[in-house]
Amino acid sequence: MKISGLVELENQLKGLWSPQWPADFPPINQAAGFPKFNVNDSNGNPIIGNSNAGHEGDQYGTSLSPDQRRQLIEYLKSL
Repeated sequence: MKISGLVELENQLKGLWSPQWPADFPPINQAAGFPKFNVNDSNGNPIIGNSNAGHEGDQYGTSLSPDQRRQLIEYLKSL
């Protein structure tokens, strides 16, 4: 598929995937130069620091009350 013009490109790239994309349009994660992220090495062992477990706990703010979250958001907006 040949894309001509920035408007057509913008329409094709709205979001990372669209059911209207042509069948021959490659998924974004298979595009040339797209970085590959691995959580395991070639032997299947976990790579330290590449876990997809997320961040939880007081140090990340996951235990904030809804009011505290709103206050934090308003503070960040003021920066």
